[in-house]
Amino acid sequence: MSDSEIHIRPCRPGDEQAILALFQKAFHHERSPNHWNWKFLADPFGGPFISTAWVDDNLAGHYAGYPVPFRMEGKDTIIYQVGDTMTDPAFRDIGRGRTNILARTTYHFYDTFCKGKIPFFYGFNTGKIHRFGKLFLRYEPVWEVGEWILDRQGLDKLPLPGYWQRMIRGYNVDKVKSAGEWADAFFESVAPHYGWLVARNAEYLQWRYCEHPDIQYDFWVIRRRRRIAGWMAGLYRNGRLHIGDALFSPQDPWAMPLALRAWLDYLRNQGHEIAGIRSWFTPQPLWWIRQLKTMGFRHAPEPNNLIMVIIRFTSDISPQEARKRMYFTWGDSDLF
Repeated sequence: MSDSEIHIRPCRPGDEQAILALFQKAFHHERSPNHWNWKFLADPFGGPFISTAWVDDNLAGHYAGYPVPFRMEGKDTIIYQVGDTMTDPAFRDIGRGRTNILARTTYHFYDTFCKGKIPFFYGFNTGKIHRFGKLFLRYEPVWEVGEWILDRQGLDKLPLPGYWQRMIRGYNVDKVKSAGEWADAFFESVAPHYGWLVARNAEYLQWRYCEHPDIQYDFWVIRRRRRIAGWMAGLYRNGRLHIGDALFSPQDPWAMPLALRAWLDYLRNQGHEIAGIRSWFTPQPLWWIRQLKTMGFRHAPEPNNLIMVIIRFTSDISPQEARKRMYFTWGDSDLF
């Protein structure tokens, strides 16, 4: 097949039907139009940022990212979380290395949406795509994804302050349905303690967790004398509590175990049996990891051997620096 028969271009209105069909073919999972619209059209930070490859009228390849706000060195920027990397199996044999459909589509994405516009983007991959990405797509591994797990026997052993201590300190935990101005103020107060991270402001949290079309996340906020001390978002699935995201103040070490206890009590009152807790957290900041260990969480490999990679469009950062300074959670991926 000649290059003239392969046409690579940005996504256009009306492409979504072919994209959804390719998604089902590539991942053996049906994605709803509402999900696609939420992820790529309703993102408050821009988009859609999608490169597509066509052979005649057939969608042969797809590479996409959705923008998220990012706090880096005390300054705000935009980066992308890249996902939905896919090639129609019927066209995977076209070209080799940087000449195949996936590579051509990827470099179109780099040239069209990234160069001179963002410092880097990140994604999660494994297996063949990870090896291919390192060889031909400039993927640089940053973090071998690890889980933090609390087993059933640890659920009732959470270190908690006594009843009167809780009353004196004035803690209050609430399940909320939306993110408000409190999220902006709290993020500004704790962001310096986390390094580089997605800016978990009200606009981002509202879109990411409160407006998701397919999943109803639980969102818990803990206050101490009306001042926010932390929050968690996640869901109950397959007998376990999955913590997708969390942000807490290092000045309130009791906030997370108290919020977690309220969440567990809520699930049990709904009649759920809880076999344990799963979560993803990076190896930093160290104060946060110490907190998890104090609560009884243990570290374990992620079952699918996922690796977080970055693709840089500036020489100002390195994968080593990113590994030391980034705070990422399960919710920072599109796998949650």
